[in-house]
Amino acid sequence: MDDCGLNQKEFALRIGKSPNGFNAIVRGHKLVNKTLALAVQALTSYSAEWIMTGEGPRKINPLEGLDHWSRLVLELSNNSDRKIAELVFFWLDSKATARKFSFDKDQSWNKKTLSRYEELIQEAKGFLFDILNNSEGGEEQVLLRGMLLILYNGLEGLDLESDEMKFLLNFEDFRLERVKEIRSELENLIGDGLKKENRTSNVITDW
Repeated sequence: MDDCGLNQKEFALRIGKSPNGFNAIVRGHKLVNKTLALAVQALTSYSAEWIMTGEGPRKINPLEGLDHWSRLVLELSNNSDRKIAELVFFWLDSKATARKFSFDKDQSWNKKTLSRYEELIQEAKGFLFDILNNSEGGEEQVLLRGMLLILYNGLEGLDLESDEMKFLLNFEDFRLERVKEIRSELENLIGDGLKKENRTSNVITDW
Protein backbone atom coordinates (compact mmCIF):
# COMPACT_ATOMS: atom_id res chain seq x y z
CA MET A 1 0.00 0.00 0.00
CA ASP A 2 2.85 2.35 0.80
CA ASP A 3 4.29 1.78 -2.69
CA CYS A 4 1.01 3.06 -4.19
CA GLY A 5 0.62 6.03 -1.89
CA LEU A 6 -2.76 4.75 -0.71
CA ASN A 7 -4.16 4.17 2.75
CA GLN A 8 -5.76 0.83 3.59
CA LYS A 9 -9.32 1.93 2.73
CA GLU A 10 -8.27 3.44 -0.62
CA PHE A 11 -6.23 0.35 -1.47
CA ALA A 12 -9.15 -1.96 -0.63
CA LEU A 13 -11.56 -0.06 -2.87
CA ARG A 14 -9.04 0.00 -5.75
CA ILE A 15 -8.86 -3.81 -5.74
CA GLY A 16 -12.61 -4.32 -5.39
CA LYS A 17 -12.84 -5.15 -1.71
CA SER A 18 -14.76 -3.52 1.08
CA PRO A 19 -12.51 -1.97 3.75
CA ASN A 20 -13.83 -4.44 6.34
CA GLY A 21 -13.28 -7.39 4.02
CA PHE A 22 -9.75 -6.30 3.23
CA ASN A 23 -9.01 -5.73 6.91
CA ALA A 24 -10.04 -9.33 7.61
CA ILE A 25 -7.48 -10.48 5.04
CA VAL A 26 -4.76 -8.26 6.50
CA ARG A 27 -5.45 -9.72 9.94
CA GLY A 28 -5.27 -13.27 8.58
CA HIS A 29 -8.93 -14.11 9.13
CA LYS A 30 -9.56 -14.67 5.41
CA LEU A 31 -7.42 -16.08 2.60
CA VAL A 32 -6.47 -14.23 -0.57
CA ASN A 33 -8.13 -15.77 -3.64
CA LYS A 34 -6.67 -15.70 -7.14
CA THR A 35 -8.82 -12.86 -8.46
CA LEU A 36 -7.90 -10.63 -5.55
CA ALA A 37 -4.22 -11.53 -5.97
CA LEU A 38 -4.46 -10.60 -9.66
CA ALA A 39 -6.03 -7.26 -8.74
CA VAL A 40 -3.15 -6.55 -6.35
CA GLN A 41 -0.71 -7.60 -9.08
CA ALA A 42 -2.29 -5.13 -11.49
CA LEU A 43 -2.05 -2.31 -8.98
CA THR A 44 1.39 -2.99 -7.49
CA SER A 45 3.27 -5.43 -9.82
CA TYR A 46 3.68 -7.82 -6.88
CA SER A 47 3.24 -11.30 -8.38
CA ALA A 48 -0.12 -12.97 -7.73
CA GLU A 49 1.70 -16.29 -7.32
CA TRP A 50 4.05 -14.78 -4.73
CA ILE A 51 1.12 -13.20 -2.88
CA MET A 52 -0.71 -16.53 -2.69
CA THR A 53 2.16 -18.99 -2.17
CA GLY A 54 5.26 -16.99 -1.27
CA GLU A 55 7.01 -18.66 -4.21
CA GLY A 56 8.48 -17.25 -7.41
CA PRO A 57 9.65 -13.71 -8.10
CA ARG A 58 8.26 -11.04 -5.83
CA LYS A 59 7.65 -8.43 -8.54
CA ILE A 60 6.90 -9.02 -12.23
CA ASN A 61 5.42 -7.41 -15.33
CA PRO A 62 1.69 -7.43 -14.40
CA LEU A 63 0.67 -8.97 -17.77
CA GLU A 64 3.46 -11.53 -18.02
CA GLY A 65 2.32 -15.10 -18.63
CA LEU A 66 -1.38 -14.45 -18.09
CA ASP A 67 -4.18 -16.12 -20.00
CA HIS A 68 -6.92 -14.11 -21.72
CA TRP A 69 -9.31 -13.95 -18.81
CA SER A 70 -6.64 -13.09 -16.27
CA ARG A 71 -5.60 -10.22 -18.54
CA LEU A 72 -9.21 -9.03 -18.71
CA VAL A 73 -9.50 -9.15 -14.94
CA LEU A 74 -6.32 -7.07 -14.72
CA GLU A 75 -7.63 -4.57 -17.24
CA LEU A 76 -10.80 -4.23 -15.22
CA SER A 77 -8.77 -3.76 -12.06
CA ASN A 78 -6.35 -1.30 -13.63
CA ASN A 79 -8.91 0.99 -15.26
CA SER A 80 -11.84 3.02 -14.06
CA ASP A 81 -14.94 0.83 -13.79
CA ARG A 82 -16.93 3.77 -15.11
CA LYS A 83 -14.70 3.96 -18.21
CA ILE A 84 -14.94 0.21 -18.79
CA ALA A 85 -18.75 0.37 -18.52
CA GLU A 86 -18.86 3.18 -21.05
CA LEU A 87 -16.66 1.24 -23.47
CA VAL A 88 -18.79 -1.90 -23.18
CA PHE A 89 -21.96 0.06 -23.97
CA PHE A 90 -20.26 1.91 -26.84
CA TRP A 91 -19.23 -1.48 -28.19
CA LEU A 92 -22.73 -2.95 -27.85
CA ASP A 93 -24.24 0.02 -29.66
CA SER A 94 -21.63 -0.22 -32.43
CA LYS A 95 -22.77 -3.79 -33.06
CA ALA A 96 -26.38 -2.67 -33.27
CA THR A 97 -25.62 0.16 -35.71
CA ALA A 98 -25.89 -2.01 -38.82
CA ARG A 99 -29.40 -3.06 -37.79
CA LYS A 100 -30.51 0.39 -36.66
CA PHE A 101 -29.54 2.19 -39.88
CA SER A 102 -29.74 -0.55 -42.51
CA PHE A 103 -31.83 0.03 -45.65
CA ASP A 104 -32.02 -3.72 -46.23
CA LYS A 105 -35.56 -4.78 -45.39
CA ASP A 106 -34.29 -8.13 -44.10
CA GLN A 107 -31.68 -6.55 -41.82
CA SER A 108 -33.25 -3.29 -40.68
CA TRP A 109 -35.12 -3.12 -37.38
CA ASN A 110 -38.70 -1.90 -37.27
CA LYS A 111 -39.81 0.60 -34.63
CA LYS A 112 -40.92 -2.11 -32.22
CA THR A 113 -37.58 -3.93 -32.35
CA LEU A 114 -35.60 -0.69 -32.05
CA SER A 115 -37.70 0.30 -29.04
CA ARG A 116 -37.06 -3.09 -27.43
CA TYR A 117 -33.31 -2.72 -27.97
CA GLU A 118 -33.32 0.68 -26.28
CA GLU A 119 -35.36 -0.72 -23.36
CA LEU A 120 -32.83 -3.52 -22.80
CA ILE A 121 -29.85 -1.17 -22.95
CA GLN A 122 -31.43 1.30 -20.53
CA GLU A 123 -32.37 -1.47 -18.10
CA ALA A 124 -28.82 -2.87 -18.05
CA LYS A 125 -27.36 0.62 -17.83
CA GLY A 126 -29.63 1.37 -14.89
CA PHE A 127 -28.22 -1.52 -12.85
CA LEU A 128 -24.65 -0.41 -13.52
CA PHE A 129 -25.43 3.28 -13.01
CA ASP A 130 -26.80 2.61 -9.52
CA ILE A 131 -23.70 0.65 -8.48
CA LEU A 132 -21.25 3.15 -9.97
CA ASN A 133 -22.91 6.09 -8.26
CA ASN A 134 -23.96 4.56 -4.94
CA SER A 135 -21.43 1.84 -4.10
CA GLU A 136 -18.22 2.11 -2.07
CA GLY A 137 -16.73 -1.04 -3.58
CA GLY A 138 -16.69 -4.53 -2.10
CA GLU A 139 -19.26 -7.03 -3.31
CA GLU A 140 -21.18 -4.45 -5.33
CA GLN A 141 -18.03 -3.66 -7.33
CA VAL A 142 -17.42 -7.36 -7.97
CA LEU A 143 -21.06 -7.69 -9.07
CA LEU A 144 -20.58 -4.75 -11.43
CA ARG A 145 -17.56 -6.38 -13.05
CA GLY A 146 -19.38 -9.67 -13.43
CA MET A 147 -22.24 -7.93 -15.22
CA LEU A 148 -19.81 -6.12 -17.54
CA LEU A 149 -18.12 -9.40 -18.45
CA ILE A 150 -21.49 -10.96 -19.28
CA LEU A 151 -22.59 -7.99 -21.40
CA TYR A 152 -19.32 -8.01 -23.32
CA ASN A 153 -18.66 -11.73 -23.67
CA GLY A 154 -21.98 -13.47 -23.21
CA LEU A 155 -22.06 -16.67 -21.18
CA GLU A 156 -20.71 -18.74 -24.07
CA GLY A 157 -17.65 -16.51 -24.25
CA LEU A 158 -16.70 -17.07 -20.60
CA ASP A 159 -14.86 -19.94 -18.96
CA LEU A 160 -17.43 -20.43 -16.22
CA GLU A 161 -15.29 -23.08 -14.48
CA SER A 162 -12.31 -20.78 -13.98
CA ASP A 163 -11.59 -19.43 -10.51
CA GLU A 164 -11.97 -15.88 -11.77
CA MET A 165 -15.42 -16.41 -13.22
CA LYS A 166 -16.64 -18.38 -10.21
CA PHE A 167 -15.58 -15.47 -8.02
CA LEU A 168 -17.07 -12.75 -10.23
CA LEU A 169 -20.34 -14.53 -11.00
CA ASN A 170 -20.96 -16.27 -7.67
CA PHE A 171 -23.86 -14.05 -6.67
CA GLU A 172 -27.50 -14.82 -6.05
CA ASP A 173 -28.63 -11.41 -7.20
CA PHE A 174 -31.60 -10.66 -9.43
CA ARG A 175 -29.57 -8.00 -11.27
CA LEU A 176 -26.93 -10.50 -12.37
CA GLU A 177 -29.57 -12.97 -13.52
CA ARG A 178 -31.43 -10.22 -15.36
CA VAL A 179 -28.26 -9.07 -17.13
CA LYS A 180 -27.77 -12.64 -18.36
CA GLU A 181 -31.28 -12.53 -19.83
CA ILE A 182 -30.65 -9.09 -21.36
CA ARG A 183 -27.43 -10.27 -23.03
CA SER A 184 -29.25 -13.30 -24.45
CA GLU A 185 -32.03 -11.14 -25.87
CA LEU A 186 -29.48 -8.70 -27.33
CA GLU A 187 -27.81 -11.64 -29.08
CA ASN A 188 -31.15 -12.55 -30.63
CA LEU A 189 -31.74 -8.97 -31.77
CA ILE A 190 -28.25 -8.11 -33.04
CA GLY A 191 -27.20 -11.54 -34.27
CA ASP A 192 -23.70 -12.76 -35.08
CA GLY A 193 -22.06 -9.41 -34.35
CA LEU A 194 -22.05 -10.21 -30.64
CA LYS A 195 -20.38 -13.58 -31.03
CA LYS A 196 -16.83 -13.72 -29.75
CA GLU A 197 -15.43 -15.47 -32.81
CA ASN A 198 -16.63 -12.64 -35.07
CA ARG A 199 -14.76 -9.90 -33.23
CA THR A 200 -11.93 -8.06 -34.91
CA SER A 201 -10.87 -6.19 -31.77
CA ASN A 202 -11.04 -6.18 -27.99
CA VAL A 203 -12.95 -3.25 -26.50
CA ILE A 204 -10.89 -3.41 -23.32
CA THR A 205 -7.47 -3.14 -24.95
CA ASP A 206 -8.17 -1.19 -28.13
CA TRP A 207 -9.60 1.96 -26.55
